[in-house]
Amino acid sequence: MQLPPVTVICPNVSSNSLGRSLLLAELLRDETDVEIVGVRQEDTVWAPALASSITIRSYPLPAGRRHYFDAVPWLRTVTRDRLALVSKPVLQSLGLALLAGAGRTRGMLVDIDDWQTGFFQQGAGETLTPLGARLARLRSYIRRGGLNGFVLTRALEEYALRRTPRIVSNRWLQRRFGGEIVYHVRDATTLDPARAPTTVPAQLDARRVWVGFVGTPRMHKGIDVLLRAVVAARLRADVGLVIMGCTEGEPFLAEARAALGEAFVCLPPFPWSQLADHVRLADIIAIPSLDVPAAWGQIPAKLFDAMAMAKPVIASAVNDMPEILDGVGLTLPGGDADALANAISALAADPSRRAQLGTLAREKLLRLYGYEAGRRALTTAVAAAAR
Repeated sequence: MQLPPVTVICPNVSSNSLGRSLLLAELLRDETDVEIVGVRQEDTVWAPALASSITIRSYPLPAGRRHYFDAVPWLRTVTRDRLALVSKPVLQSLGLALLAGAGRTRGMLVDIDDWQTGFFQQGAGETLTPLGARLARLRSYIRRGGLNGFVLTRALEEYALRRTPRIVSNRWLQRRFGGEIVYHVRDATTLDPARAPTTVPAQLDARRVWVGFVGTPRMHKGIDVLLRAVVAARLRADVGLVIMGCTEGEPFLAEARAALGEAFVCLPPFPWSQLADHVRLADIIAIPSLDVPAAWGQIPAKLFDAMAMAKPVIASAVNDMPEILDGVGLTLPGGDADALANAISALAADPSRRAQLGTLAREKLLRLYGYEAGRRALTTAVAAAAR
């Protein structure tokens, strides 16, 4: 099928939202001319993307200010006569794209890979009574007003649901928004445990079983649950925790260092070219997402990174993760530190089981979650949205 040239519109090319945009561009690069555009709120693009060969154009916003609308004339120019593949129904991408008339001549396709309004409910009274929870969430919505607030974000989600073709990153989002599923698929030739390492991110004590977490430690990702679980598991096995891709200054780091000492390692953000070498460090990958609105719409990309690298995964039973890991990994109730500690201890004591789960996980990724599967789904959606 002949696809039109495509511009992927990213909400902020200096943040990790660029990760999903890069994946979509990678899947299309052999099918048509594709580039990424977006506002840039820091001095440079997101660090893991610095070595990417995909063209990334950005509009710098003034430091400390949010003059998003200044970017509209620029966005109108760089998207002219190209299909607009909009990443996330938020002001910085879909909102600006609509104001710029992006996709008016060649079509528009909106990618929904998170439940954006779910983030407004994060920490908003999950343990309260139903009435108390509603009041807590209302306070959260009010505090997060303005151009990036709940009201406009909800309106853009509704616009995407009713007015545009859509793709989504998992079944939970598909049930809510419809659209073709394009998972966070991975290139199994790049992420291949059989390939020799190209970098040595860190020297970890080989006598210890290392539990790995990739990304920024956030509460809805269950990072505090993971810390409690590793501390408890250390009573039964010599385990450590390695956080990969975390910047210094995160509040979690001081607590982890105090609790684990030399059994805790934090590695800074790294380019995608070093992803395989970082994931390789861990003996077990943990994805302990909480069962809260901020996590309901997410399938962490690091799940597929771990599967590609043949790593055993322990994840929360949130979203599609039980289905994805069925037969190839372990899933537990979100927020259950005791269950997570037991699972870590059991895998730490059983290297043959770890190897078996890792092998099965990679085989499943090759069948269902590799680039070819993602490319087929995405090109079909782009062709259907094209004018």
